[in-house]
Amino acid sequence: MTPSGYGRGLCGNWSTVIYRKFVENYSKCALRFVYNHLKQPDSKKVHAPYWTGKAVCRTGNCVSVHFSILRQPATDEDVTVDVTVVGSCSHVRGSDDDDDREIEVDMPNRRQLTGADRHSAADVLQASGTSATELHYAKLSQLKHDEVRAGNMTACQTPTVFRQASYERRIAERLHPNVVMELDIARECWQAAIPGASVSGYIQQLGVEPFHVVFYTEEQVRLYVDACKTGSAVMHLDATGSIVTAIAGQKRALYYCLLMRDGSVPVLDIVTTRHTGDWLHSLLLMFNASVRSVARGRLVTPRQVVTDFSYALISACLAAFNGGLTLDKYLSVCCQSLTRQRTLADLQSVTYITLCMAHMMKAVSVRLHKTEKNKTVRKLALTSFAALQRSDNMDDAKALYRAVYILLNSQKDTDAVQQARARILQAITGSDSDSIDDIGDPTDADMQYIQSDVCDAKTLKEKSPFTRLFKHSISSVTLDDDDDDAVSIDNNSYSPASFTVIENLIHLYPLWSAALQNRLEQFASDVPPSRADNERPDCLTNAAVESHFRGVKHGRLRGRRRVRPYQFVSAELQYVNGKVNEKKLPKLKSRKKDVIETEEKWKGKKRTAKYSDPSTAAKLLKSVTRSRKKIRHHLTHKELADNEIQQIHSTLQQRFSNVDGLSEPGLGQCMRHRSLPRFPAAQRRFVQVLNVGDHWLCATNYFSGQLNEVYVFDSVPAATSSSTVLQVKTHVISSG
Repeated sequence: MTPSGYGRGLCGNWSTVIYRKFVENYSKCALRFVYNHLKQPDSKKVHAPYWTGKAVCRTGNCVSVHFSILRQPATDEDVTVDVTVVGSCSHVRGSDDDDDREIEVDMPNRRQLTGADRHSAADVLQASGTSATELHYAKLSQLKHDEVRAGNMTACQTPTVFRQASYERRIAERLHPNVVMELDIARECWQAAIPGASVSGYIQQLGVEPFHVVFYTEEQVRLYVDACKTGSAVMHLDATGSIVTAIAGQKRALYYCLLMRDGSVPVLDIVTTRHTGDWLHSLLLMFNASVRSVARGRLVTPRQVVTDFSYALISACLAAFNGGLTLDKYLSVCCQSLTRQRTLADLQSVTYITLCMAHMMKAVSVRLHKTEKNKTVRKLALTSFAALQRSDNMDDAKALYRAVYILLNSQKDTDAVQQARARILQAITGSDSDSIDDIGDPTDADMQYIQSDVCDAKTLKEKSPFTRLFKHSISSVTLDDDDDDAVSIDNNSYSPASFTVIENLIHLYPLWSAALQNRLEQFASDVPPSRADNERPDCLTNAAVESHFRGVKHGRLRGRRRVRPYQFVSAELQYVNGKVNEKKLPKLKSRKKDVIETEEKWKGKKRTAKYSDPSTAAKLLKSVTRSRKKIRHHLTHKELADNEIQQIHSTLQQRFSNVDGLSEPGLGQCMRHRSLPRFPAAQRRFVQVLNVGDHWLCATNYFSGQLNEVYVFDSVPAATSSSTVLQVKTHVISSG
């Protein structure tokens, strides 16, 4: 210690420092300083100590302590403090464990939490997200034996004290008590700190009633414009709650994010308490104005926008990205496109809205659970909807719809029912399915259902052209239910209520199907119809934006819930700047081919082969399939998407027809009420790649002696999750 500061007394940091040194040797009593005297420079008391201090135990009836420094210390010199303790501690429990006598004290045996200790405790609570009670018990577990016996709680404090310290830190970090004024102060600061040629600052729009804040930078807009100019940009739009605090007198505040699929970069963030389609449309129009300013007056739009099953989001996206197009007119445009009545230029001028595949499967699963009690029938109906979801042209869709109608509305198990069931399963597994080389021209029946009158959400089902198209496709179907002599076996799949669930969603067919997610040139009237070899339909999901939301709640906010809007916007700006800089990094190319550079090389350990290595994976695949041929691998170290996994499955199905499994990974994602997943049951040895939220793993019974004994290969060293067990059960359900 240095002598500077003694003249100001020992009521502040000096008392804390001296107490820390004192408690290392005498940890029973918490001290309260009552006397402090510093020797004056002109004092005639030659033998008097340089400084004298006195303290007593805070309990009021215990020890007294005398501190003294004999001579004046020099600068940066260690100070020796003489300590004398008078008396004995009167509030120490006995050594016997059964001693439960009560000890009366005047004051708690605990010093106040002040200075650096108070700031340190607040930092721990803010940074780690630990509750005050957990921090209290964590410090209580570290108390010395003498502190516990004497009840000295200075080191652990109480949860109330920790809560107060954390609250004071949050108050100190606020720029203004009012959340809107706080954001306005930040907006002015960012306006000067983040200049731009067309768009400056970060907060672009701020309002009080309804509360809303729209924030993005010019760098984000430029990334959006560059992606849209490629003609194949895919954006994700969704909303989530439980992020910002409630605004007094207004509805729940939601966070909306427009995210690029390429790189998962957020290009537009919105927090608002109004959630109507017209309001969201007006906010997107402001973003379009910034896009025009960056793109020299031209409005560029993405090719696909993947969103949730929300009419507000759907109508807002349609109006903002398609020049005020309404949902009923959009369905008419899609009907014209799927019946080859639009040119390629017309097809490429539209931004197509796609509903998340997983959200649609969940919505259908919930509706089926309310209408159908039989678990097997629900599973079959959901499988039928998945087959329709994967159809990418009207011919396949109408044929599958007829098959679903026959399967779910026939009371007897006729040949037509068996053929319908086989067709649906073939459409799901992709094996032995009929390939369609040409897409037929629109028929007269299709032409008459294209025009649609203006309608609202209530009459949309009746006005949609797809309602009449699919209804016409089953108008000629005759159900052989009355011919009891021909067939006496009942159809276990009979469920008209389940078919009604699918029928109630068929009017939105182009939104939740893969019809307009593949190559648009196959529907152009000025391009000869064709089909690419081994082409698999794309079924887009909102997994990218859901992962972004998860990172917001558990990463940038450090586990906190409902923070102030300024705190969230500040954290998001830091993340956005990092994502933008990541996109600017140069792409490095290795001089040698087939050489993968690792980020870290551990010394002293022998490197072992991993399943993620391409050569090792090829050897493992060769041993599993028992093939004598050399398997060429084209695997990379990047994270594979669900459509890439399905392409690998399709290739393996064609080469190894004796292997079961290899189904669409998306079939195992929805687990509502544990009635799913919907993988087909394996009759033989099977191999299946599963997705358990954030990574892939492989399940197989090739290395076991019994079919119902499954090995799971997982790169993450953790216990097998319930999602994995539930998905694997489907493959082995037939073998017991």
